[in-house]
Amino acid sequence: GRFRRSNPTTPNRPPDATSPILATYSRAHPDRPNPSHAEREVQLHLTQLWEEKQCALSAKDPSLEHIPRFYFARGAAGASAEPYGQPQPPSPSAAPPSPSDAAAPSAASLARTRLLSVARQRLLERKASQLLDTAQLETLWSALSRRLARPLPGEKAHGEPLIGYDAFAQVAAEMPAGMRENYMRAAHFLKFPADRHARIAVTPYFQWVMRRSTLLKSMLELSAYDSAGSGKLSEAQLENFIAELLPTLPALEGLQESFTPFYVCSAVRKFFFFLDPKRRGHVRIRDMLASPILNELHELRRESLGEEESKNNWFSQQTALAVYGEYLQLDADQNGMLCPAELGLYGGGGLTAPFIDNLFQECQTYDGEIDYKTYLDFVLASWYKKTAESLAYFFRLLDVQRTGALTAFEINFFFRAVVSGSREAGQEPVVLEDVRDEIFDMVKPADALRITLDDLMACKVGDTVVSMLTDVHGFWAYDTAASH
Repeated sequence: GRFRRSNPTTPNRPPDATSPILATYSRAHPDRPNPSHAEREVQLHLTQLWEEKQCALSAKDPSLEHIPRFYFARGAAGASAEPYGQPQPPSPSAAPPSPSDAAAPSAASLARTRLLSVARQRLLERKASQLLDTAQLETLWSALSRRLARPLPGEKAHGEPLIGYDAFAQVAAEMPAGMRENYMRAAHFLKFPADRHARIAVTPYFQWVMRRSTLLKSMLELSAYDSAGSGKLSEAQLENFIAELLPTLPALEGLQESFTPFYVCSAVRKFFFFLDPKRRGHVRIRDMLASPILNELHELRRESLGEEESKNNWFSQQTALAVYGEYLQLDADQNGMLCPAELGLYGGGGLTAPFIDNLFQECQTYDGEIDYKTYLDFVLASWYKKTAESLAYFFRLLDVQRTGALTAFEINFFFRAVVSGSREAGQEPVVLEDVRDEIFDMVKPADALRITLDDLMACKVGDTVVSMLTDVHGFWAYDTAASH
């Protein structure tokens, strides 16, 4: 081989043969430092480096010598040791900290945590003071209505109500100081398009005021569950938010207590499926406020929803019961989980075996079966197949070679099962190569031989392509529609 091997005939050196050599070396070097001296030299060197760094900072910004630092980057070394002033240099004679010492928080660290908590609480209180109740909104609308601009010659008498800035400023002067500052400054007036006479439409402005107050209220409600003040909610925190919100939603009146945990799970999964596509385990409060998902949930504050509205609302009691009821029907052995054969019956049994097998390989399973949360992700991807998050979900399952693209291999691999399923159903067989070429023609990828996720999203028919490759029924629905 390439490596030299030890000679088995050579006798082993006695264990203590090196002792005389070490002793001779020690006598020849009496000035060699011991471990404690070496540690002190390291500490002195670190102190020198720290002083050089402080001198460089002072030269760059002399104010640092007089003004203490109050901000330290989270996770930075020394950030929790001296949060209110300049960090201290390491002591030359200090011993290395023990694990127990390192784990114990310092008084400065506790004070910093307390300061952040108090500051966050005061911020939330200040934000809460900006909320407008129904009486304040009615007062504002009444004041705006009294100062509407009169129609000019040639304008319709009953057109869009308008208001100029002078009248707007007069209304602002009548309102409380908090409302003026947060809703009626000149910058707020300039947010809206004005006509050639510098007048804005009153209705869009008033709708903006209501929307801003509603978003602020939602932000405060969500922030109450953000114990760390990170601006993000974990799955458990969002579950608590949904669970405590349920009694305030009239549309969910009569929800059975035994079904509540499953409803909460269903509601939380939609937020995480669309707002946490990289599966980091949290959703940002800012993303929740900007997403239409929260508005969909807030629709349940109405006394009742129409049949069509309930059907199209993921959070409605009707939808939640339908999704859970289908899960129970698929669970033939009633063990609370779904095996590949049970999931294969979803949607009338059109899902192909290769797709289901790859789903169970990619998603988290428990003894080869998926739980209700994983099932909910699959249902969300199937229901909202036109969305970017759904296409990314299916693309990950179709990209079996992990190349970041679908080639002729993947299309042939998955569509063979569709052809086989069609033959078993008594349908007229199709030519695989024709369908493969048609898929590439539909997508029109940048690379003629590879379909990337961006190509699938840009082509506007990505949902159709997914259905053609994963579901026998989906392919025949496309084929029938294309034939007509």
